[in-house]
Amino acid sequence: GQTISPKTERLVTTGPYRFTRNPMIFGVICAYLAIPILQGSPTGLIIYFLLVLPGAFLFIIFVEERWLIGDFGAEFIEYRKRVSMLVPLPHRKVR
Repeated sequence: GQTISPKTERLVTTGPYRFTRNPMIFGVICAYLAIPILQGSPTGLIIYFLLVLPGAFLFIIFVEERWLIGDFGAEFIEYRKRVSMLVPLPHRKVR
């Protein structure tokens, strides 16, 4: 079968990935949030918070993170303990 992109061979934890496990999704969520805000659309905001945001979280948690655990195992689990899923934050201390 064909693949969309080559399989990632190492877990990237540098650059923007130091602060969030999903910098691209964070950017897209911010961009899509800006649309109903700039349009002054309360209905758009309701749809965003009821459909778009939960959909993104469900995809990250139930699809993407399971793939990463399967591909990188303990390395990803340790990274997940230190770095925020979505919102860029300083590193958490791992005990």
